[in-house]
Amino acid sequence: MRYRTEISSFSELARALAENRPRELRIRGSIDCPNSILLPPGYGLSGAGGQLPALAFSNSDGLALTGDNKVANVQIITSPYRKAIYLVDGLTDQGTIKLTHLAVIGEVSLIVGRGTCKGSIEADDVDVVAADCRYQERHRKHGAAILRGAFSLCNFSDEQGEMSACLTNIRVGRKDAPVLGSGILIAGGGEKRGKIRLDLLTTGALYSDGMLETGTPDEVCAAMYIGEGVMASRVLNMDEIMAFGAEDMMLVNWGHIRNWMIFGSTFSEGLNACGIANFGNVGRFSVTS
Repeated sequence: MRYRTEISSFSELARALAENRPRELRIRGSIDCPNSILLPPGYGLSGAGGQLPALAFSNSDGLALTGDNKVANVQIITSPYRKAIYLVDGLTDQGTIKLTHLAVIGEVSLIVGRGTCKGSIEADDVDVVAADCRYQERHRKHGAAILRGAFSLCNFSDEQGEMSACLTNIRVGRKDAPVLGSGILIAGGGEKRGKIRLDLLTTGALYSDGMLETGTPDEVCAAMYIGEGVMASRVLNMDEIMAFGAEDMMLVNWGHIRNWMIFGSTFSEGLNACGIANFGNVGRFSVTS
């Protein structure tokens, strides 16, 4: 059994991290963190008891993950324009990252660059309550800049780099308070760079607003954007999807999706907005709403 450490203050948390001895950190009560936290390889962090204790970062990004980390049953709270959860870049093997039952303010930024050869992401029941991703570095493709997502999973590594992922019950924004920027962004580096094998993506309600000006075709924002280099077995949109901004898109695919099913209602409100756009390959597509 993995060694467990009970945590009830930031000083206890800092001491446990400094020991660099893989273990599960059990958080009892909310903690105000003065700086970003790096979770060393093999560490897990979870809330103790029935409630979701909060890790609050008022002046920095939030939780940095290295490899073989598990984060469960907590709230991660940063300023909306910061990264609440992010990957440390430059590691050859990210191992398996597990995110379960999280409420988040700020971007979930699961992005790797050159040098990462492999890794696996498992996320279930992740609710990004609020995020403002308009000022993060944008993913550029085909002459357009794609706004980052409140939940972003991107593999921009070398040609041999491949990540696998299973993402279930991912939700972003609220109907009366959408995230600013894209909702979900999943992208590889293209045909000749990093790939993502997406076994399953299921989404709950998605609410996004890119805040783009009318007549900006070189900028793209979508409630869900799947880019080149993504090979998805199943994509299931289970709940309502709404895009509020001008030029916004609801659902965009540039990758390869074997089975894509939409069960919830879809609605776009802004001027020159777009519903569903497919520039990639879809084996089976169905809408039931």
